[in-house]
Amino acid sequence: MELVPKNWSEFQHYKDRMPPWIKLHKSLLDDRIYMTLPVDSKALAPLLWLLASEDKDGKFNADLGELSFRLRMPESEIEKGLNPLLDKGFFLDASTMQAPCYQDAVPETETETETETETESKKGTSVKKIKYPDSFVELYSDYPNTNGSKSQTLKNWEKTKKVYREIMTEDQIYTACMNSWKRQKALSKTEPFYYQLSNLLGEKYRGDLPDLVNWEPAKEKTPDQNTTDRKKEATRRLLGQQNGK
Repeated sequence: MELVPKNWSEFQHYKDRMPPWIKLHKSLLDDRIYMTLPVDSKALAPLLWLLASEDKDGKFNADLGELSFRLRMPESEIEKGLNPLLDKGFFLDASTMQAPCYQDAVPETETETETETETESKKGTSVKKIKYPDSFVELYSDYPNTNGSKSQTLKNWEKTKKVYREIMTEDQIYTACMNSWKRQKALSKTEPFYYQLSNLLGEKYRGDLPDLVNWEPAKEKTPDQNTTDRKKEATRRLLGQQNGK
């Protein structure tokens, strides 16, 4: 499959030949979508732009084996950085000028039945399109931090359902994830830190989810309750002073 950068003309200095260098606009610093990409993706993007500069139309071979050779990087690292760039539309399928689905199909249900549609590209290679379950789409749309690979997030979601299939429903997984970021927001005195949804559903953090299903924020005390607490504290201190004499 061949890819081409989105809005390639913005990076190309000359219109009638392959550019010897590419322009990197400082406006990229204000591109919220780009700046919230994983570090792996932000590091990979300029290298792919350089590969695109070798072709007049900005096309380059996106086969993982070819990219691994050209960039001297393991295929696993390239795939990890490339998937978010494709998910966010920074690179397009050169044959359709649309964002490709570059990931392997993953199970849609607990029976691990694969749902996929294969389309043929110009070179005869198949591109697998993933059908995302409605309950996953709802969670992915509502959760505030979905940076990273959408396909990997789906895999972790499926694994979480399996691990907790006897104690948590899909609705409870949704509730636990949303409560996770609500708790972070309630506990943070500055800009709250939110786990990426993929990480929250991953092996390291999914163990917290069962306890978060019924989580509720601490209720603010009324003025009368605060006054009572202050009186109790004053009494405790007075007794402590008297006992210390």
